[in-house]
Amino acid sequence: MPRARRLKLSVPLRYRVKNLSTWSEGTILNISQSGVLFEGAAELPVNALVEMVFEMPDEISGQKNSNVLCQGKVIRAKEARGQEPSSGLAASILDYKFLHQS
Repeated sequence: MPRARRLKLSVPLRYRVKNLSTWSEGTILNISQSGVLFEGAAELPVNALVEMVFEMPDEISGQKNSNVLCQGKVIRAKEARGQEPSSGLAASILDYKFLHQS
């Protein structure tokens, strides 16, 4: 099965383990319809359910300036080492909904 086309970008996101109150800041490195690769200060374990809030690129959503709340699952994690202040995380996208601006 071919992989979904990935878009390289640098977009801020907030993420947390599902249902926890503390959000962490991170940056998306690339995204596709099926998943997102990002880096952030908080390390998460593989298989953790994660919530992510970010602006979905219009190439994927078909809408400009569309903030989304994504439900995902961490499928790969690379711990921060030495000079690297952030962890690399890959998460599959299980579901998402558009957040309406008020």
